Amino acid sequence: MSTSTPNHEPDKQYISLKKPVAVLSGIIALVVTLAAISGAYSIGRNQSIEANVAAQAAAKHTEFTKISNEVKDKHSDLDAANRTIAEADTTKAGIADLQKQHDDLERQVKDKQSELDGLTQKVDAAKKASISDGTWQVGTDIDPGTYRANSEVPSDCYWEVLSGDNIVKNDLPGGGFPQTTVSAGQQLKLSSCGTWTKQ
Repeated sequence: MSTSTPNHEPDKQYISLKKPVAVLSGIIALVVTLAAISGAYSIGRNQSIEANVAAQAAAKHTEFTKISNEVKDKHSDLDAANRTIAEADTTKAGIADLQKQHDDLERQVKDKQSELDGLTQKVDAAKKASISDGTWQVGTDIDPGTYRANSEVPSDCYWEVLSGDNIVKNDLPGGGFPQTTVSAGQQLKLSSCGTWTKQ
């Protein structure tokens, strides 16, 4: 019986595979390391970008808030200006109404003045056309023309027409409706003769 000596020589096939596996393992380890380094770089880079973007966003937000507040202030100013304009328009409308009332009152005053002037002329004309006892200057107190008694005169009625100190004509009618004609510059004197009116 023969005894075989165990073969302690490594299997050539196993040895030939061991090298490529080791190389492959090294490559995988290298790839994993590179991936880890790349990932760490990317994370760091991304964190840096995120920090930068966040800082820019914060700055833009601050700027936006500032502009927004300025816009609000401008809106407040605009509202105040619009209120002032509205008040001015109201005041202007009020002034226009007051001006219209003033113009209306002025027209009414002018109309009343014209009416008063007309009445004054009528009163003056009536005064000049109607006389009673007294001495009247023709052309000043009364108009030239013919004057006649409005009612029958009493018996003691006396009238005269003067030119300066001279009596041009006179009468003591003793009753009836006496009358006389006078010219500018003369005077007509009535005594107890009632009221006479220009004809």
